[in-house]
Amino acid sequence: MLIVIRVPKSTGRFSYWLCLLATAFNTLPSNYYIMVPHSNGPASRATVEEFFARMEDDRRTTVDELFADTAIITVPGETFSGPSAATEFLAFLEPRYEWAGKEFDRWIVHGETVISIGTLYGVDNDGSEFENVRYVDIYEVNDGLITRLDIYNDLAAEGVTNV
Repeated sequence: MLIVIRVPKSTGRFSYWLCLLATAFNTLPSNYYIMVPHSNGPASRATVEEFFARMEDDRRTTVDELFADTAIITVPGETFSGPSAATEFLAFLEPRYEWAGKEFDRWIVHGETVISIGTLYGVDNDGSEFENVRYVDIYEVNDGLITRLDIYNDLAAEGVTNV
């Protein structure tokens, strides 16, 4: 069963973000989904889910098709921008993991902003397995393309990577 929390239209912008942040940092069941009125959430989330699917299969090298030419991608320790942001991002990840996957805990959608919260698992390039590494990804999606991606995770804190 999916639980949808609808924030009333009359709630001010500050209250929207307060609600979203409170949900992001509290422990809620994975079946919670926040949707704010006048949101293109399903379309934005579909773009993000396509990005995740491509990152986990043999279409990884095609993720640049999902990013705007003006995209900005920020990960712990690095920022990539412009038409080559996605390609540079993939090159940055390559020496860090043999492969990695995500276990989705919850999604928060507010207009063109999509937040994915969960844990990472996989194998680093030394062959060591890792799991239950927390992450929060924040996407901005405009006209079906990702314009901004901010990635926060505990990979360094868990000893999987150096920053």
